[in-house]
Amino acid sequence: MDPVELIRLNTEIENEITPAGDLVPLPGKEGVLLSVSRHRDGFAVYFRRDVPSALRERVRAAGLQSAFEEPEAIRCILDSHAPCVRMQAGVGAYFARVPAPDEFPDAAVREERFVVLVKGRPVSWAWTQDSSARAQSWPSRRCRSTAGAALGGRSWRLGPPT
Repeated sequence: MDPVELIRLNTEIENEITPAGDLVPLPGKEGVLLSVSRHRDGFAVYFRRDVPSALRERVRAAGLQSAFEEPEAIRCILDSHAPCVRMQAGVGAYFARVPAPDEFPDAAVREERFVVLVKGRPVSWAWTQDSSARAQSWPSRRCRSTAGAALGGRSWRLGPPT
């Protein structure tokens, strides 16, 4: 699977994505205005569906690299649409294949959480409070993706106050 599709799958955990590529927040959520992920082949970009095309063009004209090097410049552009008080940046890793469950028996689902077990006891866990229909179709993939050849990426998201 290519990095863009993997980024899309990850983005769909917390959003619906329209056929045009716009983010639609899950019910009751305001959602991010912009999500930019850098990967080995370039960038994956998603705007919330209500961000006007003129602002999208200004963000793209500033250069998507600006989301990482000059986030305040991107924030200023988006502020004219909605106040941006929260920014997130992080590193993501994706795996070239889904490991078989028997390859990593210490990764399991317990009490609706994904856990790593040491001597039968959970020492690390993760879950999501939000989940789209598409994301619900791959919980075992998330749980078992604890090792493999990482493709790598970096994401930057800008959103309204929460």
